Amino acid sequence: MFMNMNGPGDIETDGRRLRSQASRERIIDAVVALVEEGHGILAAETVAERAQVGLRSLFRHFGDMATLYAAVLGRLGQRFIHLQRPYEATDWPGRVRESLGRRMQVYEGGLPFTRTFNAHRDASPTMA
Repeated sequence: MFMNMNGPGDIETDGRRLRSQASRERIIDAVVALVEEGHGILAAETVAERAQVGLRSLFRHFGDMATLYAAVLGRLGQRFIHLQRPYEATDWPGRVRESLGRRMQVYEGGLPFTRTFNAHRDASPTMA
């Protein structure tokens, strides 16, 4: 299916692009799942197998593992964006409690990713 609308803001899509985007999302989802399950340093083969894509496809979407991890960090940023909302408490002790609660959510949710990404940081100029 090919749609080509030439008006401003119209989107051009076809099946290949949609499948490509779906593969990209599955790859990112696979990394998130593997890290959350406690897998340490991830091999590209493991990620590709979990995402049900070929190794070649993984590296076509992401030139290297560091670029893939950068995309995963973008996904994690979306996961925690709700923590930027204004405080509900009106007094300072309540705001401190809310702030600490938010910090704990980020720390607990992000710790597995920090550990995994730190293992790759020294070998990657992108991540350093």
